[in-house]
Amino acid sequence: MFPTLSGFFEENEVEANQRNIMIITIKEHFHMLTDEISLYFPNLPYTPFALIRSPLSVNVGDVPESSQEEFIELINSDAAKTDFSSMSISQFWIKCLPSYPVMSEMVLRLLLPFPTTYLCESAFFSLLFIKSKQRARLDAEDDLRCALAITIPRIADLVKMKQAQPSR
Repeated sequence: MFPTLSGFFEENEVEANQRNIMIITIKEHFHMLTDEISLYFPNLPYTPFALIRSPLSVNVGDVPESSQEEFIELINSDAAKTDFSSMSISQFWIKCLPSYPVMSEMVLRLLLPFPTTYLCESAFFSLLFIKSKQRARLDAEDDLRCALAITIPRIADLVKMKQAQPSR
């Protein structure tokens, strides 16, 4: 099913009957989730997402005209078929970016919103921590910038470069 789920089963030594119960529960949850999403997005187009998940099974006519030529090259490429079966979806499309730029950019634009929700959630929880009772601050902008920065501060280098200010 999922590599992480099977890894979880192996790590925790889950029995076969418990595995089946968990898998059935997860499937039921996914079906309920699908129903809920279809209530909110009833007219969600299927083709762009099918193109992301399994590009080798999509009809050429369903692909936008601007990228049909690249799509035909992609589905006829043996290397792409091998890569698709051995890589994750995002790794596959990133690898296809130099060879099929129009197709890859279209797909990556559809995939892009999903990781950005992680950044929003992490920013929200960082702000909650900064505004908590322990660290009540009126202006949290500087602290939030430091909390969300990807760059690791090089404090030792900054201390070495510090110069004493001469007195007047």
